[in-house]
Parts: sequence; structure tokens; C-alpha cells
Amino acid sequence: MEELLKVALVGTARQPAPPLSDQPPDRVLAPHSGAEAEQALLLRAGAWSIYQTAGYTPSSAEPLPPAHAEDLPPCSARAALLLRDVLARNDETLLVDACGRLAAGGLRLPFDLLPDFLDQRKHEVRAALRPVLGQRGRWLGRFRESWLWAAETVVPETEADEALPPESERLWQEGTLGERAAVLRQVRRRDADRARQWLEEVWSQEKADHRIDLLEALTAGLSQADESFLEDALADRSKRVRTLAAELLAKIGGSALAERMRARADVMLDYEPPAPRGRLAAAVSAAIGGTDDVGKLAITPPAQCEKEWQRDGIEPKPPQGVGERAYWMSQVVALVRPSHWVNRFSAPPGRLIAAATADDFAFTLIDAWSVAALRFDDASWVEALWDFWYEWQPKRKRGTQSQFPQRTFTELLAKMTPESAEIRIAKLFDRMPASESVAMGGIVASLPRPWSEALGRAYLRRVRGMVAAASRADRQSAADWIATLTTAARAIPHSCFAAALEPWNLPASDDYFTHYSHRAVEEFQSTVRLRKEFAQAVRNRDSADLAPG
Repeated sequence: MEELLKVALVGTARQPAPPLSDQPPDRVLAPHSGAEAEQALLLRAGAWSIYQTAGYTPSSAEPLPPAHAEDLPPCSARAALLLRDVLARNDETLLVDACGRLAAGGLRLPFDLLPDFLDQRKHEVRAALRPVLGQRGRWLGRFRESWLWAAETVVPETEADEALPPESERLWQEGTLGERAAVLRQVRRRDADRARQWLEEVWSQEKADHRIDLLEALTAGLSQADESFLEDALADRSKRVRTLAAELLAKIGGSALAERMRARADVMLDYEPPAPRGRLAAAVSAAIGGTDDVGKLAITPPAQCEKEWQRDGIEPKPPQGVGERAYWMSQVVALVRPSHWVNRFSAPPGRLIAAATADDFAFTLIDAWSVAALRFDDASWVEALWDFWYEWQPKRKRGTQSQFPQRTFTELLAKMTPESAEIRIAKLFDRMPASESVAMGGIVASLPRPWSEALGRAYLRRVRGMVAAASRADRQSAADWIATLTTAARAIPHSCFAAALEPWNLPASDDYFTHYSHRAVEEFQSTVRLRKEFAQAVRNRDSADLAPG
């Protein structure tokens, strides 16, 4: 087959096909040996492809034991039919949703669907599939290399007091990278020192990509005991390893690196609180609509990137279009706990953010604070920073030095509690997008799924209103909202299905926007209808309507 591929690549005019062999595919084609060179080559390639696809040579002559008896019933024939529809759509989000429904119902996939589901490649889909594969699915995983993920022993993300699996040592020594990382995380939760010692013993032999995955396991249970190992990792030949080691060291309270970063950052920022005012002056200011002074925050980026800084993970060369001094400052500040600034300046996050906005380096600093708030999971800063970006974006003038950090904006939202996130999303739903408003697609996609019923209904009211009120002057805003229907169809809760499937007030003119909105709403309702029917098929499972197997 390889020789035939070579001939196909260079062309039969430049290289003739090899002579027919005595193998079955060539023997079948012997009567057609008089065909033209191009036709003969295609016939041989097709015959060999079918021959290789149909034949399979086991890796071992030892027969495998049969699969264990199933301990879960299969889903209904109706659910199986709908699963085929989900597969045909090639929609990973719907696959995850459907598998979650099956697992919640204590059901598994029917046997005839297993090959198609075992071919799934995405980690999120595979994780959702594992509980519904059944004994047969895990057994089949041994027969094809691309299916081995189903047969692998998976270490669950359990609580620290749960006993380790008896094969934990074997998994660490012999398992796949995923198994080794999983068991390392579990050991880390039970015995942090033991997990670190495991990693130290193999560190120099691991590939760079493997070192990253395994080093991430130390995120849980970080302590001063890890500092020496992580300090050594700062000298790793891999930039990604060095960066991660610096991040982990910064999270260790009292580590030498954390102290060094704080000292460097302290030189860059200086805050002057507002002058005290008497009660009468404050009352008069409030009565006439004045605002409290927030003080002044002076920002002085570093003049150079010292070698010691570079050893601590600070990259000296900025990306194209970013100033050196701003880049160095942003890296340092992003490795300092945001609570440090509250303690140092005795001011809340909102006031410090507002005080920074008057400086030329304001957005570089606030962006770095945003990264730090995400890294250190500081709820008060997360909310204050999101509120700042929300308020600032519509006021931003075209061409300002800082681009709106859409990704940071959505990541901040994802860090909030569902209650806090929904309060803020309600603001976005209530605000008419301007020409440079926040892109709703990223915001809607960042929300945890499924949405609450209140959020789902608020969204439906807003998007229906935008579509119904669309005119030629504001159709771009309506189009931005219509684009979120793809995500919303997979996120709205089951309690909102009826509202989503009610008739929509769509434009009636014959133009592109009308066709676009009609098609988007049809696809939205088709997906919602599929989710609704599948949920009913799982919930109303009839023992007389079982899928085969």
C-alpha cells in the first residue's frame, strides 16, 4: 500500500506502479491488468484499502476474557434514535448533555452505538461517556488503540480521606500520562510530601510536556515544603515549566519568590488617599450630586528587567506592540496577591482601581490586577474588576492604547458565584449594545451550564425583544444577540424549554438579516426540541421499548 501511495503522489507518468503480487487484493485485480495505468492504480489502492480495513490481526494469540455482565440497563429505543441524531450533528456539547442525562437516569448506551461513541476524541466528551459505556464499552476499549481510553483505569477525583486504589504505585510507574497525573493529584491530597517526592524522583527523566502536566498536580496543598523543589524548577529548560513554577511559588504564602515580587511591585505603585473631609462638606457634596475623592495612585514601571527577575520567570522580551516597561510591570504585579494592595494602602479594591485610572499606565496595571485576581481567586477583586471593565468599555474611545480584554472579562465572570454572575449578566441583558459594546457571544458562552431558570427567562425576553425591535439602524446589535442562540440552545434549563419553543416575532422583509434570523431561530428551536425529547425519552423509559443490547 505504501508503494502505491508513493506512485500516486509522483504520478504514473513519472513512476510506474509496482508489479502485481500474489496477495489477495492483487489476485482479485489480475483479470483487469490491461486497464490504463491511472485506472489500475486506483483499483489497486481501493482493493488494498478494503483489505486492510476488513482484516485485523490481534496483538496476542491469547483470547481475552469475555466482558462482565452489564450492571446498568440500556436506554430506550427512542433515546438511542435521538443519540444518533446528536452524533450526526457532531455536537460535542449536546453529547456531553445527553450523556449526563443518561448517567443521571442510571442508564447506559446500547451496544450498537458503542463504536461511534468510542471514536470520540475530546477529553470532556470522554469524561462524560465513561459512566454510560457499560461493561461492554470498557471491554471493547482493549481492541483498538484509539479506544484504549475507555479501558484505562481512571483514578477518580475523590476527597482526601478516601483510600488510594491498591494499584496506585503501578499506575504512577506504568500508567499513561493521564493516569499518572490523576493518581499524583490524589496522592497529593492525602500526602503532599509523598507526591512531591514521587515527582522529584522522576523529574529529570520526564519530557517537558509531561513535566507541565505533572507539576500542575502540586497546585493542591501548596506549602513551604514545596518551595525548594519549585525554586529548582525556575531553572528548567522549558519556558512553560519556569512560568508555572513561578506561579506556584507566588501562591505559597511567605515564599522567597512571593516576597521578591511584592518588593519589586511596591516600588512601582504609590497611593495617596483622599484628603479627609468634614461631615458637612461630605453632606453638601452628596446633596449636589458630587462624588467622593478616590485619591491618586502613581504608577512607575521598572526601567529595566534585571537578570534576577528573569530567573524568577519574568520574560524580558515583550510581544509585538507592547512596551517593555509596561510588560515587565504587568508580569510582576500579576504575581502579587491583590489583597496585598488593600492591606498596604488601607483602601478597598474599587477605590484603588478608580484611583489608578488617571495614570497613563492605568489599563496595563488594571489588566495585571485582573490576572492576579484570577490567579489567586480573590472574590472581592474579581467583582470590582469586572464592574470596572463593564463600566469602562462603552466609554472607551476608538484607538485607545489598551484593547478591551474580552477573555479576561469572561474569565472574571466565570470566577464569581452563580448568584453574583447572574446579577451582573442581568445588567448586560438590560443594556442596549452600542457599536463597540461587549461582545455577547463570549459572555453568554462563559456562564456555567445549565443556566438558572431566572437567567434563562431573562435571556429569552432580551433576545426576543432585540429580534422583534430590529430595524435597519440597529440590526447589528440584534445580530450580535442572535449569534448567541447557538450557545443558549445548549445552556437554557429544561424549565425554559416551553418558553423557548413558543412562536417568535421575526422580521418579515426579504433581505439577508431576515433569512439569517429565521435560520438562527429555527436551529435554536431544533436543538431545544432535541434536548426536550431526549430528556423525555430518558425520563419515560419503558421496559418494552429498550434499545437492542
